[in-house]
Amino acid sequence: MNSNPALGVFFHWLGGSSLWQPLRSLQRRQTLGMGDGKQKPVLWIKGSGGDIGSIKREGFATLHLDRPRALEGRYRGVEHEDETVSLYPLCTFGNNPIAASIDTPLHGFLPFPHVDHLHPDWGIVLATAANGSQKVEEFNRHFSHRLILIPWQCPGFELAVMLRKAMEANPGYDGVVFGGHGLSTWEQTQKECYLNTITIIDHFGQFVSEPVERQGESLFGGVKWETLSMSRFAHEKAPTSRRKSVAFRLAILKLSIIAGLLVLPLAAHTQGTSFDNGFTTL
Repeated sequence: MNSNPALGVFFHWLGGSSLWQPLRSLQRRQTLGMGDGKQKPVLWIKGSGGDIGSIKREGFATLHLDRPRALEGRYRGVEHEDETVSLYPLCTFGNNPIAASIDTPLHGFLPFPHVDHLHPDWGIVLATAANGSQKVEEFNRHFSHRLILIPWQCPGFELAVMLRKAMEANPGYDGVVFGGHGLSTWEQTQKECYLNTITIIDHFGQFVSEPVERQGESLFGGVKWETLSMSRFAHEKAPTSRRKSVAFRLAILKLSIIAGLLVLPLAAHTQGTSFDNGFTTL
Protein backbone atom coordinates (compact mmCIF):
# COMPACT_ATOMS: atom_id res chain seq x y z
CA MET A 1 0.00 0.00 0.00
CA ASN A 2 2.73 2.41 -0.97
CA SER A 3 1.93 4.08 -4.32
CA ASN A 4 -0.96 2.90 -6.44
CA PRO A 5 -1.15 4.94 -9.69
CA ALA A 6 -4.14 2.90 -10.85
CA LEU A 7 -6.12 4.28 -7.92
CA GLY A 8 -4.58 7.72 -8.17
CA VAL A 9 -3.13 7.27 -4.70
CA PHE A 10 0.47 8.20 -3.98
CA PHE A 11 1.95 7.78 -0.53
CA HIS A 12 5.30 9.55 -0.41
CA TRP A 13 7.32 8.68 2.69
CA LEU A 14 7.15 5.46 4.62
CA GLY A 15 4.32 4.46 6.89
CA GLY A 16 3.26 1.27 8.58
CA SER A 17 0.59 -1.38 8.67
CA SER A 18 -0.17 -3.88 11.37
CA LEU A 19 -2.53 -6.67 12.20
CA TRP A 20 -3.24 -8.92 15.11
CA GLN A 21 -3.04 -12.63 14.42
CA PRO A 22 -3.99 -15.43 16.83
CA LEU A 23 -0.98 -17.54 17.69
CA ARG A 24 -2.81 -20.72 16.67
CA SER A 25 -2.93 -19.57 13.05
CA LEU A 26 0.87 -19.63 12.95
CA GLN A 27 3.01 -22.74 13.22
CA ARG A 28 1.88 -25.24 15.80
CA ARG A 29 5.42 -25.45 17.17
CA GLN A 30 5.13 -21.82 18.21
CA THR A 31 1.78 -22.47 19.87
CA LEU A 32 3.27 -25.23 21.97
CA GLY A 33 6.21 -23.01 22.79
CA MET A 34 3.94 -20.74 24.81
CA GLY A 35 3.53 -23.47 27.37
CA ASP A 36 -0.22 -23.16 27.96
CA GLY A 37 -1.52 -23.82 24.42
CA LYS A 38 -3.90 -20.85 24.61
CA GLN A 39 -4.56 -18.35 21.85
CA LYS A 40 -2.64 -15.14 22.38
CA PRO A 41 -2.59 -12.20 19.97
CA VAL A 42 0.62 -11.42 18.10
CA LEU A 43 1.20 -7.98 16.60
CA TRP A 44 2.60 -8.03 13.07
CA ILE A 45 4.02 -4.62 12.17
CA LYS A 46 6.18 -3.34 9.35
CA GLY A 47 9.85 -3.56 10.24
CA SER A 48 11.70 -0.32 10.83
CA GLY A 49 12.77 1.23 7.52
CA GLY A 50 10.75 -1.21 5.40
CA ASP A 51 8.75 -0.24 2.32
CA ILE A 52 5.05 -1.08 2.41
CA GLY A 53 4.83 -1.32 -1.36
CA SER A 54 7.31 -4.20 -1.67
CA ILE A 55 7.30 -5.75 1.79
CA LYS A 56 7.11 -9.53 2.20
CA ARG A 57 6.06 -11.60 5.21
CA GLU A 58 9.65 -11.76 6.42
CA GLY A 59 9.78 -7.94 6.51
CA PHE A 60 7.37 -7.72 9.44
CA ALA A 61 8.37 -7.56 13.08
CA THR A 62 6.31 -9.76 15.40
CA LEU A 63 5.53 -8.88 19.00
CA HIS A 64 3.40 -10.27 21.81
CA LEU A 65 0.56 -7.73 21.74
CA ASP A 66 0.21 -7.54 25.52
CA ARG A 67 3.87 -6.69 26.11
CA PRO A 68 4.08 -3.27 24.37
CA ARG A 69 0.91 -2.32 26.24
CA ALA A 70 2.45 -3.47 29.50
CA LEU A 71 5.41 -1.14 28.96
CA GLU A 72 3.18 1.79 29.88
CA GLY A 73 3.45 0.62 33.48
CA ARG A 74 7.21 1.19 33.31
CA TYR A 75 7.00 4.40 31.29
CA ARG A 76 8.52 7.31 33.26
CA GLY A 77 7.50 10.14 30.94
CA VAL A 78 8.63 11.81 27.74
CA GLU A 79 12.04 12.71 29.22
CA HIS A 80 12.79 8.97 29.45
CA GLU A 81 11.11 7.90 26.23
CA ASP A 82 14.25 6.44 24.66
CA GLU A 83 14.67 3.90 27.45
CA THR A 84 11.16 2.61 26.74
CA VAL A 85 11.85 2.25 23.02
CA SER A 86 14.95 0.22 23.87
CA LEU A 87 12.65 -2.35 25.52
CA TYR A 88 10.77 -3.17 22.28
CA PRO A 89 13.07 -6.15 21.53
CA LEU A 90 11.90 -7.76 24.79
CA CYS A 91 8.39 -7.85 23.32
CA THR A 92 9.45 -9.91 20.29
CA PHE A 93 7.53 -13.05 19.45
CA GLY A 94 9.64 -15.93 18.23
CA ASN A 95 13.20 -15.68 16.97
CA ASN A 96 12.49 -12.68 14.73
CA PRO A 97 15.47 -10.36 14.06
CA ILE A 98 13.36 -7.63 12.38
CA ALA A 99 13.45 -4.42 14.43
CA ALA A 100 10.02 -3.06 15.30
CA SER A 101 9.06 0.38 14.03
CA ILE A 102 9.26 3.41 16.32
CA ASP A 103 5.49 3.64 15.76
CA THR A 104 4.85 0.18 17.26
CA PRO A 105 2.80 1.47 20.23
CA LEU A 106 0.66 3.57 17.86
CA HIS A 107 -0.57 0.24 16.51
CA GLY A 108 -0.47 -1.78 19.71
CA PHE A 109 -2.49 0.71 21.76
CA LEU A 110 -5.40 0.80 19.30
CA PRO A 111 -8.17 -1.76 19.96
CA PHE A 112 -8.55 -2.74 16.29
CA PRO A 113 -7.28 -5.84 14.47
CA HIS A 114 -6.04 -3.89 11.43
CA VAL A 115 -4.32 -0.49 11.53
CA ASP A 116 -2.75 1.58 8.74
CA HIS A 117 -0.35 4.41 9.53
CA LEU A 118 0.59 6.53 6.52
CA HIS A 119 1.92 9.94 5.48
CA PRO A 120 -0.08 10.85 2.35
CA ASP A 121 0.63 14.27 0.84
CA TRP A 122 -3.01 15.36 1.00
CA GLY A 123 -3.21 14.34 4.64
CA ILE A 124 0.00 16.20 5.44
CA VAL A 125 -1.68 19.40 4.22
CA LEU A 126 -4.16 19.17 7.10
CA ALA A 127 -1.61 17.78 9.54
CA THR A 128 0.71 20.76 9.05
CA ALA A 129 -1.92 23.50 8.73
CA ALA A 130 -1.76 26.25 11.35
CA ASN A 131 -5.55 25.92 11.69
CA GLY A 132 -5.46 22.13 11.46
CA SER A 133 -8.08 21.50 14.16
CA GLN A 134 -10.55 23.81 12.43
CA LYS A 135 -9.90 22.20 9.05
CA VAL A 136 -10.30 18.67 10.41
CA GLU A 137 -13.68 19.68 11.84
CA GLU A 138 -14.69 21.15 8.47
CA PHE A 139 -13.50 17.97 6.76
CA ASN A 140 -15.59 15.81 9.09
CA ARG A 141 -18.73 17.86 8.44
CA HIS A 142 -18.20 17.89 4.68
CA PHE A 143 -17.51 14.18 4.24
CA SER A 144 -19.30 12.70 7.27
CA HIS A 145 -16.08 11.32 8.77
CA ARG A 146 -15.08 11.17 12.40
CA LEU A 147 -11.40 12.05 12.59
CA ILE A 148 -9.59 13.52 15.55
CA LEU A 149 -6.43 15.61 15.47
CA ILE A 150 -3.65 15.08 18.00
CA PRO A 151 -1.15 17.97 18.31
CA TRP A 152 2.43 17.45 17.22
CA GLN A 153 4.49 15.09 19.32
CA CYS A 154 7.67 13.35 18.23
CA PRO A 155 6.89 9.74 17.14
CA GLY A 156 7.39 7.34 20.00
CA PHE A 157 5.82 6.09 23.19
CA GLU A 158 4.54 9.47 24.39
CA LEU A 159 2.53 9.92 21.18
CA ALA A 160 1.01 6.45 21.67
CA VAL A 161 -0.09 7.37 25.20
CA MET A 162 -1.67 10.57 23.82
CA LEU A 163 -3.43 8.48 21.18
CA ARG A 164 -4.79 5.98 23.71
CA LYS A 165 -6.18 8.77 25.91
CA ALA A 166 -7.74 10.54 22.91
CA MET A 167 -9.43 7.34 21.74
CA GLU A 168 -10.81 6.62 25.20
CA ALA A 169 -12.22 10.14 25.35
CA ASN A 170 -13.64 9.99 21.80
CA PRO A 171 -14.99 6.48 21.08
CA GLY A 172 -16.35 5.75 17.62
CA TYR A 173 -13.81 7.70 15.59
CA ASP A 174 -12.63 6.23 12.28
CA GLY A 175 -9.17 7.76 12.07
CA VAL A 176 -6.68 10.17 13.58
CA VAL A 177 -4.57 12.95 12.08
CA PHE A 178 -1.25 13.41 13.88
CA GLY A 179 -0.23 17.05 13.81
CA GLY A 180 2.82 17.58 11.59
CA HIS A 181 3.10 13.83 11.07
CA GLY A 182 0.51 11.71 9.27
CA LEU A 183 -2.64 9.62 9.41
CA SER A 184 -3.83 6.43 11.08
CA THR A 185 -6.96 4.50 10.13
CA TRP A 186 -8.33 1.14 11.20
CA GLU A 187 -11.02 -1.48 10.70
CA GLN A 188 -11.97 -5.03 11.61
CA THR A 189 -10.66 -6.69 8.42
CA GLN A 190 -7.74 -6.04 6.11
CA LYS A 191 -9.99 -5.15 3.17
CA GLU A 192 -12.17 -2.80 5.21
CA CYS A 193 -9.09 -1.09 6.59
CA TYR A 194 -7.63 -0.60 3.12
CA LEU A 195 -10.91 0.79 1.76
CA ASN A 196 -11.28 3.12 4.73
CA THR A 197 -7.73 4.38 4.21
CA ILE A 198 -7.97 5.15 0.49
CA THR A 199 -11.44 6.66 0.93
CA ILE A 200 -10.22 9.10 3.57
CA ILE A 201 -7.15 9.99 1.49
CA ASP A 202 -9.32 10.56 -1.60
CA HIS A 203 -11.60 12.82 0.45
CA PHE A 204 -8.52 14.68 1.70
CA GLY A 205 -7.61 15.32 -1.93
CA GLN A 206 -11.06 16.67 -2.73
CA PHE A 207 -11.06 18.83 0.38
CA VAL A 208 -7.66 20.35 -0.45
CA SER A 209 -8.34 20.75 -4.19
CA GLU A 210 -11.78 22.37 -4.02
CA PRO A 211 -10.67 25.81 -2.73
CA VAL A 212 -7.74 25.82 -5.14
CA GLU A 213 -10.00 25.13 -8.11
CA ARG A 214 -12.58 27.64 -6.87
CA GLN A 215 -10.08 30.51 -6.50
CA GLY A 216 -8.18 29.70 -9.67
CA GLU A 217 -5.72 32.43 -10.64
CA SER A 218 -6.72 34.57 -7.65
CA LEU A 219 -5.04 32.09 -5.29
CA PHE A 220 -2.25 33.76 -3.28
CA GLY A 221 -3.41 37.18 -4.49
CA GLY A 222 -3.42 36.42 -8.20
CA VAL A 223 -0.85 37.33 -10.87
CA LYS A 224 1.26 40.39 -10.02
CA TRP A 225 3.71 40.38 -12.94
CA GLU A 226 2.95 39.01 -16.38
CA THR A 227 5.65 37.31 -18.40
CA LEU A 228 6.29 38.24 -22.03
CA SER A 229 4.88 35.74 -24.47
CA MET A 230 7.22 34.41 -27.15
CA SER A 231 5.28 36.14 -29.91
CA ARG A 232 5.33 39.48 -28.08
CA PHE A 233 9.00 39.07 -27.30
CA ALA A 234 9.71 38.39 -30.98
CA HIS A 235 8.17 41.74 -31.97
CA GLU A 236 10.03 43.65 -29.27
CA LYS A 237 13.55 42.56 -30.11
CA ALA A 238 16.28 45.07 -29.48
CA PRO A 239 17.92 46.74 -32.53
CA THR A 240 20.50 44.61 -34.32
CA SER A 241 23.38 46.94 -33.47
CA ARG A 242 22.48 46.83 -29.78
CA ARG A 243 22.20 43.05 -29.74
CA LYS A 244 25.61 42.73 -31.41
CA SER A 245 27.12 45.09 -28.85
CA VAL A 246 25.68 43.06 -25.93
CA ALA A 247 26.87 39.79 -27.48
CA PHE A 248 30.37 41.22 -27.93
CA ARG A 249 30.52 42.37 -24.32
CA LEU A 250 29.33 38.97 -23.09
CA ALA A 251 32.02 37.27 -25.17
CA ILE A 252 34.70 39.52 -23.65
CA LEU A 253 33.36 38.80 -20.15
CA LYS A 254 33.42 35.06 -20.83
CA LEU A 255 37.02 35.21 -22.06
CA SER A 256 37.99 37.27 -19.02
CA ILE A 257 36.49 34.67 -16.69
CA ILE A 258 38.30 31.87 -18.51
CA ALA A 259 41.55 33.82 -18.33
CA GLY A 260 41.06 34.39 -14.63
CA LEU A 261 40.46 30.70 -13.96
CA LEU A 262 43.18 29.25 -16.18
CA VAL A 263 45.88 31.85 -16.70
CA LEU A 264 46.08 33.68 -13.39
CA PRO A 265 46.70 30.60 -11.19
CA LEU A 266 49.62 29.66 -13.46
CA ALA A 267 51.07 33.16 -13.33
CA ALA A 268 50.65 33.33 -9.58
CA HIS A 269 52.91 30.32 -9.18
CA THR A 270 55.88 32.47 -10.06
CA GLN A 271 54.90 36.07 -9.37
CA GLY A 272 51.67 36.20 -7.39
CA THR A 273 50.24 35.22 -4.04
CA SER A 274 48.07 32.14 -3.66
CA PHE A 275 45.38 32.01 -0.96
CA ASP A 276 44.09 28.93 0.84
CA ASN A 277 40.72 29.09 -0.91
CA GLY A 278 42.29 28.55 -4.34
CA PHE A 279 41.76 32.07 -5.65
CA THR A 280 44.75 34.08 -6.77
CA THR A 281 45.71 37.72 -6.79
CA LEU A 282 48.57 39.36 -8.68
